Amino acid sequence: MRRSFAQVVLAQVVVLVASLVKALVIPKILSVDGFAFWQVYVLYSGFVGVFALGYSDGVYLRFGGCDWDRLPFRELRASNRIYFFVLVAFSVVLGICSLCFLEGPKSFAMFFVAADIAVVGMSGLLLYLLQVTNQIKQYSLYSAFDKVLMLVLILAVVAFAIPDYRIFIICDFLAKAAVALALVFSCRDVLFGVSDGCGLGFKAYLGEVKIGFSLLVANLAGMLAVGAGRFVVEIFGQTADYAYYSLGISVTNLVLTFVGACALVIYPNLKRMDKGSLRPFFGKVSAASGTVSSLGLLAYWPVAFFVSCVFPRYEPLLAYLALLFLAVVGQVRMQLLCNTYYKALRMERDLLRVNLSSVALVGLLAGVSYFFTHDVWWVAFVTAATMLGRAWLSEWGLRKRLSIESVSSLVAEVVACVGFFAATAVLDGWGECVALTIIGASGFAFFLLMGRREAKGAVKA
Repeated sequence: MRRSFAQVVLAQVVVLVASLVKALVIPKILSVDGFAFWQVYVLYSGFVGVFALGYSDGVYLRFGGCDWDRLPFRELRASNRIYFFVLVAFSVVLGICSLCFLEGPKSFAMFFVAADIAVVGMSGLLLYLLQVTNQIKQYSLYSAFDKVLMLVLILAVVAFAIPDYRIFIICDFLAKAAVALALVFSCRDVLFGVSDGCGLGFKAYLGEVKIGFSLLVANLAGMLAVGAGRFVVEIFGQTADYAYYSLGISVTNLVLTFVGACALVIYPNLKRMDKGSLRPFFGKVSAASGTVSSLGLLAYWPVAFFVSCVFPRYEPLLAYLALLFLAVVGQVRMQLLCNTYYKALRMERDLLRVNLSSVALVGLLAGVSYFFTHDVWWVAFVTAATMLGRAWLSEWGLRKRLSIESVSSLVAEVVACVGFFAATAVLDGWGECVALTIIGASGFAFFLLMGRREAKGAVKA
């Protein structure tokens, strides 16, 4: 597991650097309106996974812990071909609709969102197969490939001084298409060759959809819970407001890059554990999520200072940037700990209920508060409160399921988040910097020591 983790971390460092450059360069060279239209594409393209209809999620759940050589290749080839045909059909229909029923910048953005359906859907399936069969080296390579290629294309655009959001959308699509083709070649064993007939393939396809649909809806609801605020601002707010809010989301999402890397290593290993080993491992993962969250809180003040100096046009987002960092703390604990255990324990329906409740809460409260105040601060506040509540209640439920009585890590994170919110609301300048450094460093030290203690306990168990 350590070797796999090291490979993923190395790849994610590359992804982080590429994402950082993208997050800093694009808003710098585009106008505020241009950046808003680019973020419309980013927002909607993030949800194209829904058109998989749960098939790739079914594969993810069914073959978690399986070795590559033991995959049922004949069955997978047949069902994967049905899956690809469905993706292409969705891409064509929605591409035509975007050209016929939308106009201007949104029509252009949504056309490429439609094109992403087939490309992202296929690469997502193949990446899932590499992940669950523990092909972490290949997974790491291909998950970083499109980010690096996009970085190269961005630098080329900057060099030729073409500040047009449409160029960035085209570059992003080309990078995704390149990695999809590379994955198809690398994973050709599950796509090309002798397969079962169409009837058996369609039956297998429907079986995977049935298995994965709950997880698909749960994941979609989880994404909507985070993204509902963006939809509210994008649909009802001004273009500039959406640009400011989107930049804040882009900056804070950099923290989640590392978290996603950790989660994808943890899940296949949890699936290989017996039920008795899941309980002692829980505290270790909980401490790890707290450590990452503390680092995220420590990063707030430097990021806020950087935004005020480098992006003066986006200074309005500083009013609620701290709330977006708190939302990330909730996402860290949810992704790293709760989601992985929900999946390992096959509690997809519980995950679905939690995420659907979060979507309803964010959508309702954010929509109502923004309607009456037209202040994005309330959207950020509702999102942060819901993300934290979802994560903490989920962890509490999982602890009860696993009969774990200790809640010290949960209490410590609650205290840290309350202290962080109070410091950013009351203090400013160097007073705020000192207070946040103390809070973040104390949390980091606490969770680091707790992680070492839990690791010793897990080994003894």
